[in-house]
Amino acid sequence: MKKNLKRVALGIVTIFAIIILYLLLWPVNINPAAWTPPEAPALTGVYAENDHLSRVEKLAEGYYDPEAIAIGNDGYLYTGLLSDGRILRISPDGETIEVFAQAHLPAGMKFDAEGNLIVAEGNFGLTSIDIAGNVTTLTNEIEGIPINFADDLVIASDGKIYFSDASVKYSHAEFLADLFEHRPNGRLLVFDPLTGVTSVLLEVHDIVFDLPNDMGKGAAIWEPLRWGAVVVDQDGNTLPTIQIFEELRDKYLK
Repeated sequence: MKKNLKRVALGIVTIFAIIILYLLLWPVNINPAAWTPPEAPALTGVYAENDHLSRVEKLAEGYYDPEAIAIGNDGYLYTGLLSDGRILRISPDGETIEVFAQAHLPAGMKFDAEGNLIVAEGNFGLTSIDIAGNVTTLTNEIEGIPINFADDLVIASDGKIYFSDASVKYSHAEFLADLFEHRPNGRLLVFDPLTGVTSVLLEVHDIVFDLPNDMGKGAAIWEPLRWGAVVVDQDGNTLPTIQIFEELRDKYLK
């Protein structure tokens, strides 16, 4: 009996030793960086607890993985499903739902001045969809290097499209690895429709998102894992990462 217990104990120790050696020695793609977050703001004022979202009205139930919404000149809501790439056109009351276009990975979208729906589509880059639902690729590479994770966008008054390449290392399906790594794998890009040229404006940390520039003087591109933001003004100038909340909003987004 004692011999059996010893064998079981030895087997358990051996298994744990193998697991530890695997974790320590087996090569993995993730190269994590240490980071100490600043103190979070107090849960008061705009951060106070509330139940506003408990009173929302749900639209288009039964459709999965919508990520972005754009409102067309027709007053309809347009949203893309990450699950299958469909872009839906939804009436304001939610009663009419139709497939507007078939995309690939519609993560972010905005309408341009001509009424085209501009879509950030992961590793498929930036696409434009006309009123008939025809999809055209605007850009999917920079100097021959593919765009890896086009995630969100904002369109300036001069027609230039600022968009995020959320990670040059990990794909949309591997976003958790990017979160664990916590390194500046993302980029802020700009596409000029007049020249067809895509340029890198800034390298940023983590996954980046934007706030529409029609809310104020510029666009704020958030770096959620670092609680900060990058501000791009209407001239395309980028300001350093800002570690603040109300001050950023009051200064740039009034």
